[in-house]
Amino acid sequence: MKKSLTVLAAAAMAGTLILGGCAKPEAVEAEKPETAEDTVLGGWTPYTEYVQLLDENDKVLFEEAMEGLVGVKYTPVQLLATQVVSGTNYAFLASAENVSTEADKGFAIVTIYKNLEGKTEVLAINRIDIADVKTLDNVNDPNVVGGWTCTDIGKVAGISAEGEAAISKALEGFTGVNLKPVVLLGTQLVSGTNYMFLCRGNTVTENPVTSLYVTVVYEDLEGNCTITDNKVFDLNTYVTPAE
Repeated sequence: MKKSLTVLAAAAMAGTLILGGCAKPEAVEAEKPETAEDTVLGGWTPYTEYVQLLDENDKVLFEEAMEGLVGVKYTPVQLLATQVVSGTNYAFLASAENVSTEADKGFAIVTIYKNLEGKTEVLAINRIDIADVKTLDNVNDPNVVGGWTCTDIGKVAGISAEGEAAISKALEGFTGVNLKPVVLLGTQLVSGTNYMFLCRGNTVTENPVTSLYVTVVYEDLEGNCTITDNKVFDLNTYVTPAE
């Protein structure tokens, strides 16, 4: 029997720690209204182009777990983190596109469980509402890493030439956290342009903490680029099944 999994509403997201534990719950379905407003969230436009850099084994794992899910096309972009349980949990960043309409595009975190026998199943799919990305306030929280291990792809995925140039400029002289962009989540036209990135970063401390960050870069009309916001991404929100 084919499983039907539609877009999970961002409003159903709940959680506290970025890289906290993730048990092995059932995958949950939830309905999300399909409206034209979904393409512009608080003025942000979802960015869905990407360069696929997945390891072939990770790609196969994703495709096996997602087989039979209909209604929304999920394409893996990056493996963000893994968690060792009785087996392994995988948190993928994926692009999401409603197969019946062009009005609903964006990104999602897809959590997949692989048991010790190699069988896979989807635990949760949560869309990233880029008008309301869940973050932590305390970058040095000792519980940040938890049981999750950030994967270091070491490359940039899904970033336009303009976005890559903007964050490269903005990172010059930026201190406190060593950031490496993973994907460009969205852009926003203001008096200039805002770019919202999902980054992997290490704190510049005696005992560095590895986390995922939501980093906003502002580029003014003269081409000057500044990081205006940099908060820890609350991954636990997005690997938790909606209730």
